[in-house]
Amino acid sequence: MPAKKKRSRPSTKAKPKPEPPAKLSETEEDLLWHMANGYQLETSSLWDNPILRRLKDNTEVRATANRGTIEALQKNGLIAVAKEGGVVNPTVWRLIGTRPKP
Repeated sequence: MPAKKKRSRPSTKAKPKPEPPAKLSETEEDLLWHMANGYQLETSSLWDNPILRRLKDNTEVRATANRGTIEALQKNGLIAVAKEGGVVNPTVWRLIGTRPKP
């Protein structure tokens, strides 16, 4: 009988480690928490007066975020435009992924 050859297994040490997430401000953390718990972010075409709308019952909550907060979250790849708004319709933002817990 011929000898059996061992199959080589990929090394577990060769996997690249994920980069640690960027530090987020308290406002960014709060906004992400709401978005992860059933709210969607809506802004006007001028990005002013952002609101959080609960999808379950359509309740609106005034977001403490401003344009800079939204741009920072978009730049970090945590949120993205789900529906582009126009003059009358709001722009809808959705969560892309969840941030790992520290």
